[in-house]
Amino acid sequence: MKAFLSHSSKDKYFVGQVAKALGTTQIEYDEQTFEYTLNVKAIRHALARSDLFVAFLSANSIGSSFVAEEHRAALEARGRGDLEHILIFAIDNTSYKMLPEWLREINVVQQLSSP
Repeated sequence: MKAFLSHSSKDKYFVGQVAKALGTTQIEYDEQTFEYTLNVKAIRHALARSDLFVAFLSANSIGSSFVAEEHRAALEARGRGDLEHILIFAIDNTSYKMLPEWLREINVVQQLSSP
């Protein structure tokens, strides 16, 4: 199973540790998959190669236009039946109610203090 790691660049230290632990063959991670630009095409291609969408919920991710685009692309992939598995990990005290409505129905793993 390959996981797409959706996160804010401001949370890169935390998510980078998760990426390192999982290994490069198990993830689609922006540093390895596409340049740090809002490239919708690259996001969609990375999602197409993924079985699992992992959203890291934080104040930083809620305020990120890049993360919002990843959420939109994941919703489209889910609607087409291309994406079945979604996990959400809260990495600060941000409420799940700040997520897009379609993601609120997913169970959130409450605040992680370390990867």
